[in-house]
Amino acid sequence: MTELTEHHVIAGIGKWQCFDVRFLKINGQTHQRSVIARPFEQGRRQIGTGHRRAATRSGQGHYTGATPDVQNALPGRDASETHQIRRHRAGQHFKRGEIRPALAGGSFHLSNGIHSQDLDLARRAAMTRRLDRLTVTDKHVFHALRILHTIMTDFDHNLARVLSRVLPEFVALERCARLSGGASQETYAVDITTLDGPRRLALRRAPGGAADTRDYGGPGLAIEARLMTLAREASVPAPEILHVLDLGDGLGDGFVMAWLPGETLGARIVKSEEFTSARQSLAYQCGEILARIHGIDVEAHGLTAHLERLTPQAFVARQWDYYRKLGTPQPMIDFTARWLLEHLPLERPLTLVHNDFRNGNLMISPTAGVVGVLDWEIAHIGDPMRDLGWICTNSWRFGRSDLPVGGFGLRADLFAGYSVVSGRAVDAEHVRFWEIFGSFWWAVGSLIMAEHYRHGPDRTVERPAIGRRSSECQVDCVNLIMPGAVSLPSASPPGADELPRDDELLISVRDFVREDVMGATSGRTQFMARVAANSLDILLRDMSLGPALRAAEHARLLAIIGHEGARVALRWELVEALRDGSMPLDEPGLVDHLRTTVIGELAIDQPSYSGFKTAMQGGVA
Repeated sequence: MTELTEHHVIAGIGKWQCFDVRFLKINGQTHQRSVIARPFEQGRRQIGTGHRRAATRSGQGHYTGATPDVQNALPGRDASETHQIRRHRAGQHFKRGEIRPALAGGSFHLSNGIHSQDLDLARRAAMTRRLDRLTVTDKHVFHALRILHTIMTDFDHNLARVLSRVLPEFVALERCARLSGGASQETYAVDITTLDGPRRLALRRAPGGAADTRDYGGPGLAIEARLMTLAREASVPAPEILHVLDLGDGLGDGFVMAWLPGETLGARIVKSEEFTSARQSLAYQCGEILARIHGIDVEAHGLTAHLERLTPQAFVARQWDYYRKLGTPQPMIDFTARWLLEHLPLERPLTLVHNDFRNGNLMISPTAGVVGVLDWEIAHIGDPMRDLGWICTNSWRFGRSDLPVGGFGLRADLFAGYSVVSGRAVDAEHVRFWEIFGSFWWAVGSLIMAEHYRHGPDRTVERPAIGRRSSECQVDCVNLIMPGAVSLPSASPPGADELPRDDELLISVRDFVREDVMGATSGRTQFMARVAANSLDILLRDMSLGPALRAAEHARLLAIIGHEGARVALRWELVEALRDGSMPLDEPGLVDHLRTTVIGELAIDQPSYSGFKTAMQGGVA
């Protein structure tokens, strides 16, 4: 018969929690068995056979009997050698046989310094099992042998603490991974174990966990959660909100919501055969949903105190003001702002506006179509046609310029669905105004993303890359406001006198990132590597096209402004003249100059964008 004894060591992690690390001694060899979280004072008691030393409040725990072979696999045994292990418990707060989540606010170590090599495996082993009987042949023992040094971040600790408080069925936090995408907020997939089995949730929070200061408008994440709840009550598909974060949660502004199955990647929704059937009715369904959103009574639900009220004129003026504060001369943005203010739609009753209703913020099921409307963070009270124009903006068609509604449908179907639910006809020209506004709005929004990289709070590789998407939106404004023919200079051939050339250095780094780094990573890291490689492509195109394009721009500016000066100084002069109204929008040469300049910039930033092809063919779409 194999001799079995059980040992414990207490590892304190603060005032309220500690680890009870349990070991099995099998024929004289020590193996770790499990980790259990306990209230600190309770954990300090000497419990179980072989306990050597209680933890101090500094968070250090020691067990001098552990041996280096604790990480080795437990030798296999047949069924005749199975032995029941007696579970020790400390205090009435824990049921017999129950393993509670290890809510670590820091880390702990044992005196021999052995470290876990697989933190995800460690968490699963230490935090997810509810067992009344445990045998040495149980597979969970093999997992637990890997956990001599478990580390949980403050983020994990705080999130697990929140979930254990708000979900009675919560057992353990398995994994929390940030998802790719999400230009302004962070979104995480949160995998947990419950008494009923595994479950996935979603966490949405402000960048870096910082307070949600909203320098670009919007009601804040707490009101966003409230809007989702009201939307569900109005038969709008939206995720269930489980908890709105508060200051004591230690996670920043945000909320936890149910996970919705489906797809949000716009390119897949537009192109994948899996969604062929769903695409047939998506535009009509979007119209119906938008009518329900616009029908939510903001006064009855007390939202008027929390949501900004924006008329079309105020919305254009505010976005133009945001752009002016960025300190970058983009004359096409100033021209478009002037054009919008001169073509304002007739006033109509203001309603709740989602303000970011587009392909990419909709959860789509292959069978049910729209199953969730996401990202309500910039909702306001305004012109409801803003939402219909935004989903038609070319940025969200994902290459399908022939299908203006999200790249999957026609305007006629969108308008029909809206009219059936709302009882009101849709004015196509009214929607067109908001479609142009959408490209103007996102041209500025993209630059704001780049500004966030320059000054914080998010200095990821994605932010400046999004900033270069401003030229995509500006070319959409060109196509809609000033369509016409354009010709661009040819690219300059690389020099042959340097070995290696500058472009060859960039190409070598780009190929390494795109092939080696992307091939060795997955998830968000792989996504960021793709973004990095694309940014290097921009630099390569700038090296070959940039000098000729900038020289041609300078020549045109000299003709429009009428005096000598550096290119950037003349560009600023043009911008100021558009802002103060001293230059009319029909100034000779102005439209041709702006059209050619913006299309040239896009030739560098993203020549594969659908709007570039449209522009080179004369515009509109």
